[in-house]
Amino acid sequence: RIRRNVESLRERLPELDDPLRALRLWVEGSERIVVRHDGLLLEPDGQMVLDFGAQPGAGERVARLGASAATSLRQSAVECFERGCQLDSDPATYAAAIEAYRRGIELDPDFADCHCNLGAVHYNQGRRQQARACFERCLELDEEHIEARFNLANLLEEEGQNEKALHHYRAALVADPDYADLHINLALLYEKLGMRD
Repeated sequence: RIRRNVESLRERLPELDDPLRALRLWVEGSERIVVRHDGLLLEPDGQMVLDFGAQPGAGERVARLGASAATSLRQSAVECFERGCQLDSDPATYAAAIEAYRRGIELDPDFADCHCNLGAVHYNQGRRQQARACFERCLELDEEHIEARFNLANLLEEEGQNEKALHHYRAALVADPDYADLHINLALLYEKLGMRD
């Protein structure tokens, strides 16, 4: 998703030296992304966004008029997700990462990335059933979620469910044909299944 937005920015604003550094997340927690260019906030498709409440030194904040309690809950869920991301790479902090992701899901049950990352931590702890449930829930919420497809395919392949794994690898490939690790895993599975061509 980020790659697509950066490519769109390169097309629309070729004068930007580093479009990735110019991207800003939409604070209400939606999937919207904006870029600051020449004092304006723009979505990658060129749509201008109004900047409410930005103060010098206060950091970037973009919001819609009439922000609701749901927006506040979503932002809190995003904060929990970000905390989980800081903690989920070290086995010593897995428990705290799980707690952060679970809290994010409590605040926003439809937060697909929280479900996926929670599944990854369960997987790293050897809890395959919990991991699978998280990846499957993530895909119910976002059927094009590449990491959930990739992770679920890995898990299914480990369980010997190669045809199901193949289905998820192929679906992930359609969503992101440039995902190098996906090509490697898919090639290895093809080899395992005797599909050498």
